[in-house]
Amino acid sequence: MKMIPRMQIQRIHFLKLSLLLLIVAALPLFAERKEDESIINVEFSVFPLEPAEWKGILYSPTGDLSNPNEALKFNPHERTLGFRYKGPAPIRFFRKTKSPEGEVLYQMVAQVSPEKTRGNFIFFFNPRDRSERKSDGPYEVFQMEDTKESFPKDSIVFFNATSATFEGIFNEQLIRIRPGVSKPIPVGHLTDKPTPIGLVVREGEKMHKILANNLRFYADRRTLMILRSPKKATSMRIRLQRLTEYMGNRSDANDPGA
Repeated sequence: MKMIPRMQIQRIHFLKLSLLLLIVAALPLFAERKEDESIINVEFSVFPLEPAEWKGILYSPTGDLSNPNEALKFNPHERTLGFRYKGPAPIRFFRKTKSPEGEVLYQMVAQVSPEKTRGNFIFFFNPRDRSERKSDGPYEVFQMEDTKESFPKDSIVFFNATSATFEGIFNEQLIRIRPGVSKPIPVGHLTDKPTPIGLVVREGEKMHKILANNLRFYADRRTLMILRSPKKATSMRIRLQRLTEYMGNRSDANDPGA
């Protein structure tokens, strides 16, 4: 039987010990990485879908539920930018109230879990009907990823805030707009000219026209088209709101819309 030299045995033990020490040293790094992946780190903007009492809604940028100290600001004509959150899911929103004894309390009014733990989002706030209000609060929050891929320059994205699916024609393209956020449609080749859009909704074998219009697009912009339910339950006339964002250089004096 061939004997292994003592020096070689010591070398093997040394290598095993070194490998064990490396594994032990790396454990905190793996744990920290796993913890970081469970933390949401996002930027977001907000937009109200319907008239409501939008003042006084607070959140904590760090997820500290005992101290929601930053107020959301809502504008019915454009989304409000510049909010950040780094903390656990979900992101919770509150209103400050007081108990009968005068103690300050924070009542949750909405919450949302971003589809991804990193990135930029648009949060659409919508008041719930009283019959639909749950423990999540009086507002529901829809989300849309706000990236160069999901919402690029020279594109249009439809956000269908209704429960219906619409079909129709956009320019010469057949489109189907399901509830939620559509994929972006390039419009760079349609700039500075009227672009027809027509939408219908099916009711059994019948088709009801709900929209017929011409849209105009300009270079270096992106358009978010929001489709909302009719004001009257008996109406087929959807409400349309267009949000356009300039994506070019605002110092460009040759662009009248910059």
